[in-house]
Amino acid sequence: MDLYQLVGSGKSSGSEVYDHVYPKTKRKTKRKRYYSKNISLQISGLLPDMDVSFQKNSLLVPGDNIIGITVPGKGITIYHAKDEELHKHENSPERWLRLQWKKEIDVTFTARIMLSIINEVGSLGIISAAIADYGGNITNLNLAEKDTDFYNLRIDIDVDDKGHIDNIVKSLKGLPEVNSVERLIH
Repeated sequence: MDLYQLVGSGKSSGSEVYDHVYPKTKRKTKRKRYYSKNISLQISGLLPDMDVSFQKNSLLVPGDNIIGITVPGKGITIYHAKDEELHKHENSPERWLRLQWKKEIDVTFTARIMLSIINEVGSLGIISAAIADYGGNITNLNLAEKDTDFYNLRIDIDVDDKGHIDNIVKSLKGLPEVNSVERLIH
């Protein structure tokens, strides 16, 4: 079946259309969820014998560009490279560490998206199914705002890495029920 028939039939999901357009995308299998605060095993470039933590309330996933900041007596705090908080450390370049995620990570991480969907019967089910189709597991859903036309939802999803959440976001953007979607790092 070609793309036009797939879309025109109205019987296909957004993820089926996405699979047709991006056939090399692989669906993910379920892995253990990441809980530990000590992430030294997941990231290269860290200094030995230093405590490591993510910047408070950040939702980083493997593949995100990350920066480590050493804090005497506290260890290393890891930030997203685009985090606004990094400006506080501009005058201390000697404390900055160039970090990278290791290639093989066998746990899932939580990513967050902000989603605006049409207020219609079944919209939430379609969104949930699209996320599940790409191997994402919804761990938290919060109705941020509601009006007569749209719902604004904040959704936490367990994913493998940046590519995984990017694929989910692309899939959601292709759904007619979705007005807008963006990934949040806090």
